[in-house]
Amino acid sequence: MPESRPKPWPESLAAAVGQRVAYYRRERGLTAQQLSDELKTRLGVNMKRTVLGGLESGARKAVGLAEILAIAYVLGVPPLLLMTPLGERADIELLPGVDADPWDAAQWITGEGKPPSGSPDALWRRNADLLTLYREHTAKEAEWRAQTRIPPDLSPEEANRLFERAAARRAEIEDALRYIRRSIRGRGDLPPALPPELAHLDADEPEPRLRPTADVVPARSNEAESERVLAEVRLRRQTRRKDGSTGE
Repeated sequence: MPESRPKPWPESLAAAVGQRVAYYRRERGLTAQQLSDELKTRLGVNMKRTVLGGLESGARKAVGLAEILAIAYVLGVPPLLLMTPLGERADIELLPGVDADPWDAAQWITGEGKPPSGSPDALWRRNADLLTLYREHTAKEAEWRAQTRIPPDLSPEEANRLFERAAARRAEIEDALRYIRRSIRGRGDLPPALPPELAHLDADEPEPRLRPTADVVPARSNEAESERVLAEVRLRRQTRRKDGSTGE
C-alpha cells in the first residue's frame, strides 16, 4: 500500500483549524447547520453547511482569515484558539517546514514573542513595540478605574483619606497615559480611543496624525521620547512578571 504524502502546509493548517472549529462547535451545542445559520443571521456571512463540513473534515485546501474571525465570533471563542492548538498538541507547523510550540506560536501572533525562526530585526521590534505601548495603555486604564472604587464599609474619615490617596494616584496614572499617548503619536501612529471618563487627557494634544501612505517616510521627531517610554514599559512589565502579576 503506497504511503500517503503529507498535506501541503496550507491544507494542513486548514485541517488543524477545522478540527478546532468542530470541537468548539460541539462545545457550544451547535450542529454544522446551526452554525451556518448563525453566521448568516448574526453576521450576514454565507457559509453553507457543506463548506463548514469540508473545513472540519480536513478537505479544504485553505482557510481564510475572514472565515476564522466570523466563526470565532459566533462560537464565542478567541480567534487565536482556532489558529493555534493550545492545550491540544505539543507542536504546530506554523510556517512551511517550521514547527513551533503552540504557545510560542500564539505569542508570535500577538507580538509578545519572537518570530518562529531567526532573530527579530530592528524593524520587527519597532513594530512590536506599538503593541507593547497599547498593552501598557490598557493596563493603566484598568489601574485608573481601580482607584475609583471605595469600599462601602469604611468610616467617613477613612473614606476621605482613601479618596485623597486615590485622587493623587489617578493623577499620576493620567500623566503616565498622556506620556504613552504622546509616544505613540511620536511614532506616527494613532493612540487607543479613550473612554468618555478619560477624554480630557487629549484636551491639550494636537490631532492624532494619520498613518502615512506606504511611499512616505514618517517624521521621527519624538523618537527619543518613544524609546524612553518603551524602556520604562518593558521594565514595569518585567517587574510584574517577577511578582507573578501581569498587570493586564
